[in-house]
Amino acid sequence: MRAYPNEKLYAIAEENYSILQNYCEMLLQEGYWEDPQGILDQQIHDFLALYIQAMLVQVADYIGAGDVETLRMIIGITKSNPLAIDMEIGITERAVAEAKKCISAPPILLQLCSLRDVEHHSSIAGLFFDAVLNIIFAMAYLNSKNEAAITRYVREYYARVRFFIQNGEGRGCVDEAYLFHKICNGDLLANTALLKEAGEDFALYKKEAFLLEEKKEEAKVSVSGGAAAVDAQEGSADDPTDSGDGYGYSEDEEYEEEYLEEEYEFEDEFVCAEDELKENEEIDGETEPEPEKNRTDRKKLEEESAVTVLSAAQLLRSNPKKDLPQNPPTNSAIEQKEVSETAQNAQQKLEVDKEAATRAALASFKAKRMEKLMNRLDELVGLSGVKEEIHSLINLIRVRKMREEYHLPGMPMSYHMVFTGSPGTGKTTVARLVGEIYRELGILSKGMMIETDRAGLVAGYVGQTAIKVKEVVEKARGGILFIDEAYTLSSTVGGNDFGTEAIDMLVKMMEDYREDLVIIVAGYTKEMQTFLKSNTGLISRFNKFIDFPDYQDEELVDILNGMATRAGFSLTEEVLRAVQGYLVRLTPSQREDFGNARGIRNLFEKMVAAQANRVVCYGQPTKEQLSSITFEDCKFFA
Repeated sequence: MRAYPNEKLYAIAEENYSILQNYCEMLLQEGYWEDPQGILDQQIHDFLALYIQAMLVQVADYIGAGDVETLRMIIGITKSNPLAIDMEIGITERAVAEAKKCISAPPILLQLCSLRDVEHHSSIAGLFFDAVLNIIFAMAYLNSKNEAAITRYVREYYARVRFFIQNGEGRGCVDEAYLFHKICNGDLLANTALLKEAGEDFALYKKEAFLLEEKKEEAKVSVSGGAAAVDAQEGSADDPTDSGDGYGYSEDEEYEEEYLEEEYEFEDEFVCAEDELKENEEIDGETEPEPEKNRTDRKKLEEESAVTVLSAAQLLRSNPKKDLPQNPPTNSAIEQKEVSETAQNAQQKLEVDKEAATRAALASFKAKRMEKLMNRLDELVGLSGVKEEIHSLINLIRVRKMREEYHLPGMPMSYHMVFTGSPGTGKTTVARLVGEIYRELGILSKGMMIETDRAGLVAGYVGQTAIKVKEVVEKARGGILFIDEAYTLSSTVGGNDFGTEAIDMLVKMMEDYREDLVIIVAGYTKEMQTFLKSNTGLISRFNKFIDFPDYQDEELVDILNGMATRAGFSLTEEVLRAVQGYLVRLTPSQREDFGNARGIRNLFEKMVAAQANRVVCYGQPTKEQLSSITFEDCKFFA
């Protein structure tokens, strides 16, 4: 174990906790936390704080540590102290029980990292796991805690979560070899670099194998445990150091020395076999000319044996002991080929099973997310026609993908849309849902929505508008670019027609980024027709029109009730009748200015302000008084 002063260990723990916060922010921004938040009703950073503090409490209990330094790190690392650990009382049985409950639950954050790795070909799950271990070891190293106990705990933790850190681009970096170095090295400042080096070593290994394959097209041989070498030669991205089940090293801590001994013995036997072959060829001190066929066979055998030795050397350095050959290779190319094919078949079956399990888990997760998104769409008040159009579009996309699987011809399809209707009819809300649905359907890589308008696209000087449009579109790549009141781009303002320049640039970038960008333009129905005619390229790219009708009075009241419920308020029957009466009295011009759901939101905010002015005079209001909006709070419009 490498020795660190306690203050350095605190700094290491804080730095790695900051790394975890950054990854959580990434998951949050890309929409991965939205569904878990709906279920857990907890912000991702609060959940991270609870998870890390629970982990440290469990580790402290596991290794029997409860001193002041340990408590200081447990309480201070997350800043928020979610388990309410007290420095004076220490770690209570209640805290241990709550920590166990938290850690025994599925590792949600690692699962989300793993899902992102699969979808984006990244490797943040392994790096997330590495940062968690750095925090665990930093606390365990305070005052040199029980090394054997912390080793057992880390191995048990790895066994529980290893499936989620062996997916994506980084799965070859977090394995038993990595864990061995982590435990034995004790260098908390170099472990993340170790992950990077492991990935670089594997890339170099695949390159070397590929060069050997070019030189020897006929020899596709490897040792029993060397299926990874064959995989690497075929361009596989699988980990050559992975035995398949995640476990390879025995509990005997002297296995590394045994590996080296076996490597030397293996190479010595190959050299001896080669020397014996040479001795048999010598007659009376002279070497007779070798027949052409024998020379060809011998060259082929030497090449095959050289590949075998190189593969074994690579595996002996990194692969678990169970993957090593049980017997030294013979000079028989046929035997080597049979052994290699058996290992390759076993490895391929293992990888197929592993990949199938990953695909099944991902498909199940995505299906649940899709179901929740569709429920959110269906739960929107009103908009029956809009919902029907979105459902129809989703069905079309799904069937189109099914046809692709059967290699059936498919018509080109544009995913850009035009939303028409008055302000406050739910266009922005639906556009945001469409982005998330498109992500689940594989149309978009991220699914977020970037909202803009004329001011965000048009500059005041010649040549700057195109730059501004490009910046906004680049920001929206992978998601939805929602342009509200898009018709203003086709109107001349102040004698300068920079809006036309913005439209021209949009048309170009829609074509350039058609694989991972969807643009939704919104505005009044009549004005949007004029907008689409302003550029011949627009009408051909926007072929999906969805109209958002104005809400009926009953629907607006339902929207108000929903707003109040989500904000923790209850509305009395008198309030609801007062709102209905107010809506009935609106003239056509007043209703146009009211703004549908926006007007209801403004009305609700004024009611909340009036309620606050009323209950603040109570001194110590009850919970019911704080959460009730009465007729007194509606007198300003009743």
